[in-house]
Amino acid sequence: MTLEAFLKGTVMNIDFSRVLKDLDGKDLNGGTALREFCVNSLIAENKSKSVDEAVRRYNLAKDIKVAEKELNVEAKDITLIKESIAAAYPPIIAGQVCLMLEGEE
Repeated sequence: MTLEAFLKGTVMNIDFSRVLKDLDGKDLNGGTALREFCVNSLIAENKSKSVDEAVRRYNLAKDIKVAEKELNVEAKDITLIKESIAAAYPPIIAGQVCLMLEGEE
């Protein structure tokens, strides 16, 4: 495995400016971007009470918020975002966000 292939598997470039859609293809929540859903879920109440995780979530939310469009995100952070999204939002949002973070939608 080349270094480039290894890095592609552990870091993804995510476009956080993408807008979620409803099932009819119309903008969801007035055109709210992926960025807002991810940031809001990361800064929502964290039940783990781990200081390290709280700081990690805060720093990740900050990075996503200030990214103009795209951001390179490590696989472990994508997993954290997906877990926080699934805990905070209904399937119409959580499903799309998870697929977008996996590069499938």
